[in-house]
Amino acid sequence: MRLALFSVIFCLLLCSCTKYVNVYEVKPASSGITTKIYYIFENDVVTITYSFWKERGVLSYTLYNKLDKPIYIDWKKSSLVRNSQKLDYWNDETITNSKGRTVYNSGLYFGYYDLLTLSNTLTESKSVKPERITFIAPRSAITRSKFVLYDLPYRDMKKLSSTRNIKESNSNKTYDVRYIEYNQQNTPLSFRNYLTFSSTENFEREAVIDNEFYISSIMKINSNVFMSRNEYNKQTKKYEYHHPFIRPVWFFVNPY
Repeated sequence: MRLALFSVIFCLLLCSCTKYVNVYEVKPASSGITTKIYYIFENDVVTITYSFWKERGVLSYTLYNKLDKPIYIDWKKSSLVRNSQKLDYWNDETITNSKGRTVYNSGLYFGYYDLLTLSNTLTESKSVKPERITFIAPRSAITRSKFVLYDLPYRDMKKLSSTRNIKESNSNKTYDVRYIEYNQQNTPLSFRNYLTFSSTENFEREAVIDNEFYISSIMKINSNVFMSRNEYNKQTKKYEYHHPFIRPVWFFVNPY
């Protein structure tokens, strides 16, 4: 009887200590965006490939110039709009990075090296002014990864009414997870990537791209299931690191 009671209490303690990771699914809210593992926007001039996978999410994308002539991006006229809050790609300021290094001077004293060692610390500074206009050569690409998408605290969602089955990225393993679904009106996060570009450096004629996305669902996944791990590959006979749930259209938030 005591053993059975102890087992029940132990199980309850384990359940109470279980931690979960919130995984956020993103969907496009504007036209012209297709899904092929990544979200891809394409018009006659550019192809933009998006990836959000990172803790708290990141606006990461590759912009490819499809033309046989250069195009230009004006970062001052571009921004991330996160829940109606404008975040600037470019600010008119100079960034100075400093780093120090120690130089050791050893001499020959009384027939021995390093009996006396003198050291000096040198500081090096480098000032960089961010590029406002970016030149993109014909049939070439640039990559940007700057903004964190989800700056809100971790949400411990206890009441999730729906269940869905999700599959690991690199295996056939599946799991039932609890989730909550949102639309564009009640989503906790929507964001827009607003870019101004031109085929001329002086921007006599300019055009804009306005790609909008929103969180469509939040899944609650057991931390032990979610965490990255090493698995043995029988073909290569090596342990390989992989994350079970990598999706470019998802991102995750760990509990504090």
